[in-house]
Amino acid sequence: MIRYLAGVFLSTTICAQQHLTVPSAHDAQDAPACIGLAGSGSNLRQQVIIGANHLLPLVGHTLSAIEFRRNLEEETFIGGTCNIAVTLATSITTPQNAAHTFSANLGSNSVLVHSGSVTFPTSPGSTILPAPINPAWTTNNTIRIPFSTTFTYNGGPLIIDFIGTESAQGPGWWLMDAASEDVEGTIRSLGTACSDFSPPPPNMPEQDTAFVSPRDLVGGGTINFLGQGVPYHLAVLVLGAPSGSPIPLTQLGLPAAQGCSCQIDPTMILASLVTLFMPCANPIIPSYIGVATADLKLPAETWLLSMSLGSQWIELPTLKTSNGIELTIANQLPTLDMALIVGSPSETQGEVNLQVSPVIRFEYQ
Repeated sequence: MIRYLAGVFLSTTICAQQHLTVPSAHDAQDAPACIGLAGSGSNLRQQVIIGANHLLPLVGHTLSAIEFRRNLEEETFIGGTCNIAVTLATSITTPQNAAHTFSANLGSNSVLVHSGSVTFPTSPGSTILPAPINPAWTTNNTIRIPFSTTFTYNGGPLIIDFIGTESAQGPGWWLMDAASEDVEGTIRSLGTACSDFSPPPPNMPEQDTAFVSPRDLVGGGTINFLGQGVPYHLAVLVLGAPSGSPIPLTQLGLPAAQGCSCQIDPTMILASLVTLFMPCANPIIPSYIGVATADLKLPAETWLLSMSLGSQWIELPTLKTSNGIELTIANQLPTLDMALIVGSPSETQGEVNLQVSPVIRFEYQ
């Protein structure tokens, strides 16, 4: 009888559910950021790639569920349900080398671990002033997604792929706790734009028409260059060394309007790309403004740190120019060791973010 009871005890201990929070520092401490989960508020696809060092306690274990904790704030989150498909796989890339293309991140051992309804609990707000209260993984604070098919983790980067579909019974403004780090580069606008719009918006000649986000300027990140011009005109993105001072295009023998200047040294051009200014579906952008974009993937290498580059858009056939941008890469690599890729379920690509990721708790045996 004693041997029998000992055997039952050991069996129960071995099979007991265990938990691992990633990043571990936020298991019982509120993280500094927040994001929504795919399907809560909109149809969305999200991929989270987690570096292997976060997951060492999981090696050789079976994962049976994942959980997300609400962000700590005073607001009550209204619950509901939406449909989410969740796939786990050993990623074929590290977080620092995450690709925009969703399929390029997935490995060969993909397992659909959940497909169907996910419940978001109604979660009362917390009094966070004058002193914050650390959040707990209680039922009314937590989104739990149980796996219908378990996943055995055998090491390496892990990717979690969410495809969420909004429903009429969906939750309200329900925000998950998210880890983040403040690593970004710097940008400096060079000169002024001389873009030609029809009809011309008020004061547009004095406004910037070229944009880059400082948060893209990190090793392993992807720089998204955005320019504005007349819809369906050609958009030429020029990359190189800043000229130091504006060079009127007329000095280069080009029949350009007064005030249209080159901000890139013509003898130091590294690359150029041709695309189109296209009408934007975003209702807050007027129909007379076309938008052009181009992406540049940066390697996650230390030699890139603190390097600078100049960029400028040229519109054809009008030879109108945007302001230039001098961009400088951050002086350190991201250390979060997690990547978040977000986009539409109907698209093949999303936006990559190396500085923000949800806090995730794994249930495993």
